[in-house]
Amino acid sequence: MWKRFARIILHYRIFILLIIGSFTAFMAYRAKDVELDYNYVALLPEDDPYYIEFEKFKKEFGEDAYLGIIGIQDSSFFKLKKFSDWKKLTGFDKTVNGVIEVLSVVNAIDVKKNTTTKSSRPKIYFQKTTKPGTA
Repeated sequence: MWKRFARIILHYRIFILLIIGSFTAFMAYRAKDVELDYNYVALLPEDDPYYIEFEKFKKEFGEDAYLGIIGIQDSSFFKLKKFSDWKKLTGFDKTVNGVIEVLSVVNAIDVKKNTTTKSSRPKIYFQKTTKPGTA
Protein backbone atom coordinates (compact mmCIF):
# COMPACT_ATOMS: atom_id res chain seq x y z
CA MET A 1 0.00 0.00 0.00
CA TRP A 2 2.75 2.50 0.92
CA LYS A 3 4.65 1.70 -2.25
CA ARG A 4 1.58 2.50 -4.31
CA PHE A 5 1.04 5.75 -2.35
CA ALA A 6 4.68 6.77 -2.92
CA ARG A 7 4.43 5.88 -6.62
CA ILE A 8 1.32 8.10 -7.02
CA ILE A 9 3.04 11.02 -5.28
CA LEU A 10 6.16 10.67 -7.44
CA HIS A 11 4.19 10.19 -10.64
CA TYR A 12 1.99 13.27 -10.07
CA ARG A 13 4.63 15.37 -8.27
CA ILE A 14 4.38 18.33 -10.70
CA PHE A 15 0.59 18.42 -10.40
CA ILE A 16 0.73 18.12 -6.58
CA LEU A 17 3.36 20.89 -6.37
CA LEU A 18 1.20 23.11 -8.60
CA ILE A 19 -1.82 22.51 -6.36
CA ILE A 20 0.17 23.29 -3.19
CA GLY A 21 1.80 26.34 -4.82
CA SER A 22 -1.48 27.75 -6.11
CA PHE A 23 -3.15 27.18 -2.73
CA THR A 24 -0.23 28.97 -1.02
CA ALA A 25 -0.43 31.86 -3.51
CA PHE A 26 -4.18 32.15 -2.96
CA MET A 27 -3.75 32.23 0.82
CA ALA A 28 -0.99 34.84 0.51
CA TYR A 29 -3.29 36.95 -1.68
CA ARG A 30 -6.15 36.67 0.84
CA ALA A 31 -3.80 37.47 3.76
CA LYS A 32 -3.71 41.13 2.72
CA ASP A 33 -7.34 41.43 3.85
CA VAL A 34 -6.71 40.03 7.34
CA GLU A 35 -7.63 42.47 10.12
CA LEU A 36 -7.38 42.20 13.87
CA ASP A 37 -10.46 42.99 15.90
CA TYR A 38 -9.89 44.37 19.38
CA ASN A 39 -13.56 44.59 20.33
CA TYR A 40 -14.82 42.60 23.26
CA VAL A 41 -17.20 39.77 22.67
CA ALA A 42 -20.67 40.81 23.78
CA LEU A 43 -21.27 38.48 26.70
CA LEU A 44 -24.32 40.37 27.91
CA PRO A 45 -27.47 41.16 25.96
CA GLU A 46 -27.76 44.75 24.74
CA ASP A 47 -30.75 45.44 27.02
CA ASP A 48 -28.89 44.32 30.17
CA PRO A 49 -28.59 47.20 32.70
CA TYR A 50 -24.86 46.58 33.25
CA TYR A 51 -24.20 46.59 29.50
CA ILE A 52 -26.15 49.84 29.08
CA GLU A 53 -24.21 51.43 31.95
CA PHE A 54 -20.91 50.27 30.43
CA GLU A 55 -21.83 51.79 27.06
CA LYS A 56 -22.64 55.11 28.78
CA PHE A 57 -19.27 54.93 30.53
CA LYS A 58 -17.46 54.32 27.23
CA LYS A 59 -19.21 57.31 25.64
CA GLU A 60 -18.18 59.59 28.49
CA PHE A 61 -14.63 58.39 29.15
CA GLY A 62 -13.60 56.61 25.95
CA GLU A 63 -12.22 53.13 25.50
CA ASP A 64 -8.75 53.41 26.91
CA ALA A 65 -7.42 49.93 27.51
CA TYR A 66 -5.15 51.15 30.28
CA LEU A 67 -7.88 52.56 32.47
CA GLY A 68 -8.84 51.03 35.77
CA ILE A 69 -11.63 52.21 38.02
CA ILE A 70 -12.32 51.39 41.64
CA GLY A 71 -15.58 52.50 43.20
CA ILE A 72 -16.75 52.23 46.77
CA GLN A 73 -19.96 53.04 48.54
CA ASP A 74 -19.51 53.73 52.23
CA SER A 75 -21.40 56.17 54.42
CA SER A 76 -18.34 56.66 56.62
CA PHE A 77 -15.94 57.30 53.72
CA PHE A 78 -15.27 60.92 54.73
CA LYS A 79 -14.37 60.02 58.31
CA LEU A 80 -10.72 60.82 59.00
CA LYS A 81 -9.53 57.21 59.35
CA LYS A 82 -11.07 55.89 56.13
CA PHE A 83 -10.27 59.03 54.18
CA SER A 84 -6.63 58.84 55.32
CA ASP A 85 -6.47 55.19 54.31
CA TRP A 86 -7.86 56.05 50.89
CA LYS A 87 -5.26 58.81 50.55
CA LYS A 88 -2.51 56.30 51.35
CA LEU A 89 -3.89 53.90 48.76
CA THR A 90 -3.98 56.50 46.00
CA GLY A 91 -0.47 57.66 46.87
CA PHE A 92 0.82 54.09 46.79
CA ASP A 93 -0.61 53.45 43.32
CA LYS A 94 1.58 56.19 41.85
CA THR A 95 4.69 54.23 42.87
CA VAL A 96 3.61 51.18 40.84
CA ASN A 97 5.49 50.84 37.57
CA GLY A 98 3.28 51.89 34.64
CA VAL A 99 0.80 53.95 36.65
CA ILE A 100 0.85 57.47 35.24
CA GLU A 101 -1.83 59.20 37.29
CA VAL A 102 -4.30 58.36 40.01
CA LEU A 103 -7.42 60.47 40.17
CA SER A 104 -9.40 60.33 43.36
CA VAL A 105 -11.72 62.39 45.49
CA VAL A 106 -8.70 62.81 47.77
CA ASN A 107 -6.82 64.84 45.17
CA ALA A 108 -9.86 66.52 43.64
CA ILE A 109 -9.16 69.86 42.00
CA ASP A 110 -11.52 72.61 40.92
CA VAL A 111 -10.23 75.16 38.43
CA LYS A 112 -11.24 78.68 39.43
CA LYS A 113 -11.35 81.41 36.83
CA ASN A 114 -10.02 84.85 37.71
CA THR A 115 -11.75 87.35 35.43
CA THR A 116 -9.61 90.33 36.44
CA THR A 117 -6.28 88.71 35.53
CA LYS A 118 -7.87 86.50 32.83
CA SER A 119 -6.23 83.40 34.23
CA SER A 120 -7.22 80.32 36.13
CA ARG A 121 -5.83 78.64 39.19
CA PRO A 122 -6.50 75.25 40.73
CA LYS A 123 -8.26 74.94 44.04
CA ILE A 124 -7.34 71.75 45.88
CA TYR A 125 -10.19 70.59 48.08
CA PHE A 126 -8.42 68.32 50.56
CA GLN A 127 -4.94 69.70 51.18
CA LYS A 128 -4.69 68.70 54.82
CA THR A 129 -6.71 65.54 55.28
CA THR A 130 -4.50 63.60 57.65
CA LYS A 131 -2.44 64.17 60.71
CA PRO A 132 1.22 64.95 60.06
CA GLY A 133 3.27 61.82 59.44
CA THR A 134 0.29 59.51 58.80
CA ALA A 135 0.07 59.75 55.02
